[in-house]
Amino acid sequence: MTYIPKKRVAEVTKVGGKNKLNLTKLDLVAEYVAFADCTRDEALSRVDGVLACIRSLLSRTSEHEQVDEVLLTLNNFGRFNMKHVPAHQHMCNHNGKLVEVPDKRKLLFAPAKAWMDVLKDDM
Repeated sequence: MTYIPKKRVAEVTKVGGKNKLNLTKLDLVAEYVAFADCTRDEALSRVDGVLACIRSLLSRTSEHEQVDEVLLTLNNFGRFNMKHVPAHQHMCNHNGKLVEVPDKRKLLFAPAKAWMDVLKDDM
């Protein structure tokens, strides 16, 4: 069983003259406890389950050789986009030489329109 603190105070730090609120998975678990009226252990296992499913689904589908891009769309939340970036050469800004960049997978997240509306309303 994972230790979950009884009450966690979100940390506010000052970065570059701006106040930054650092939220973690434990904050999400605490919010889910209040939302679903369940125990912390139940909330933690549910949050971990959802995150593990997203991770597993994206990694499993991106292993197919014929797929260059994987989109996972969650309505009213956002879209995860995993792209395959093939190996290529890139010019180094420091010395102007070409550097070999290996192939890799890139994960992007785009929030849904509902999130953008919330952001506009807060301004």
